[in-house]
Amino acid sequence: ANSRYNVHFARLLFDEFGKPHLKEERTVHRNGILDIFGNPAPLLSNVDVIYDQFRDKVYMMTDLYPFPLGSRVSGAAQLLQISRRGLLNETEPWNVLGVIWEDKLYPSLVARDYGVGLEIVEKRFLNAYHTHLKRHHDACFVKSAIGTLVDRNYLGVYFVSASDLPAEVCVESTGQVCAEYSYKLYAIQGFLSDES
Repeated sequence: ANSRYNVHFARLLFDEFGKPHLKEERTVHRNGILDIFGNPAPLLSNVDVIYDQFRDKVYMMTDLYPFPLGSRVSGAAQLLQISRRGLLNETEPWNVLGVIWEDKLYPSLVARDYGVGLEIVEKRFLNAYHTHLKRHHDACFVKSAIGTLVDRNYLGVYFVSASDLPAEVCVESTGQVCAEYSYKLYAIQGFLSDES
């Protein structure tokens, strides 16, 4: 598999001079990571991870494939979870905790574009956050300096969104000067429980 579309982790060790060294580099397995239609995800992109030190879990945010037809940017991001031990030992699959997309119509539009039945999509994403924004991109977690949850009860996510209109079309449709494909930053948070 192409290393560019894999996620790697390693132990960070320091020698007697304080110089850092990575040891035992490994690729994060993709068992259980699926596209919007339930097929194995072809790759991972725009990935961020956070460690939940209270529940001994790892959460991962990644683009949800496939992208809308004609777009180079994902229309959705999925939030996955796995136990720390399951990640390290590769003994369990990733599980979908939630998804972030524009609105309840997003999956039906993608399903129509790709000629796939909608019932497949609806069963997999019962916990969806509707932003009413297009082009979700570069989602990442709100986390401490060492990559852990900031608050035991909440999981925060930043993401950017942008109009997919070229600058001249934006001016015509809104009457305002727009930076072409410019992004705005948004933040959301979800409640975590010990059963999450």
